[in-house]
Amino acid sequence: MEFKQPKRKNPNLEHFSRDELNLAYEFSKRIYDEFGTILKAVVLFGSAARRAVRGLRGSAEGRDQAVPETSMPSGSENKGDIDILIVVDDVTLQLTPELVEAYRIIIDEAILAVSPKLHVTSLKLTNFWEYVRTGDPVAVNLLRDGLAILDTGFFEPLQALLIRGRIRPTPEAISTYFFRAPKTLHNSK
Repeated sequence: MEFKQPKRKNPNLEHFSRDELNLAYEFSKRIYDEFGTILKAVVLFGSAARRAVRGLRGSAEGRDQAVPETSMPSGSENKGDIDILIVVDDVTLQLTPELVEAYRIIIDEAILAVSPKLHVTSLKLTNFWEYVRTGDPVAVNLLRDGLAILDTGFFEPLQALLIRGRIRPTPEAISTYFFRAPKTLHNSK
């Protein structure tokens, strides 16, 4: 028996401009062609969505990257940046130092080829899952504001669980960020 099951439209789609979406899709296509199934998700998020929804607020992206953050060196704080999260599969694949180095080079080349506005953050799947499981505020914001450009079937279901109230920040996760804030501010100078 066949029946038509409509897919829900992501409400975050309207928070991004057509140009941001086009650049994110082009970048995602390039890296998917290189990495294939190593990628679990490519997510557009960040200041563009927050400006549209709540007005510009501070961000706390990019903490504790398992695969180090890759971005253009200058101007990463500009309002015009396009923030992209890449979730890399470290569950079924061992990330060797050689693979990580090749990954960095390919990501940097893709950023240069697509747009210097791209600000890319990479996380291992295990780290991202741990952040979601503990209700880490950064993970919650990624799920709340993010738009999956490439999803192998875990990011959008996690977003749905967040919307349904099934993912909650824990007091411990909030306290960790609260106590880390002074050191983070000091290190940013």
